[in-house]
Amino acid sequence: MTSPLASQPSPKVWLAIFQLCRIPALFSAWGDILLGQGLAHGAVDFSQPRLWWLILATTGLYLSGMVFNDIADRRTDLRERPGRPIPSGRVSLRVAILLSLSLLS
Repeated sequence: MTSPLASQPSPKVWLAIFQLCRIPALFSAWGDILLGQGLAHGAVDFSQPRLWWLILATTGLYLSGMVFNDIADRRTDLRERPGRPIPSGRVSLRVAILLSLSLLS
């Protein structure tokens, strides 16, 4: 069996994946981390490896949550938002599940 991501995805597939993950919303999650460090330490110190690990972990958790949300809401989205990546078929349910599990790990 071949992986659903084995072939090179087209730019349209990447756009659908970015829409599924809601990439622009990620900046608010990063901002929360930076604000928290700034408030706790008086400044944001980008030289701290822990800050980068926290940003990386938050990115995976946040994006996986976005994808899991669309997986859970796929039937509602089919009626109310048929243009979303999963109901429109631009991203298959299988790819969405694999993507969300990969981001979660």
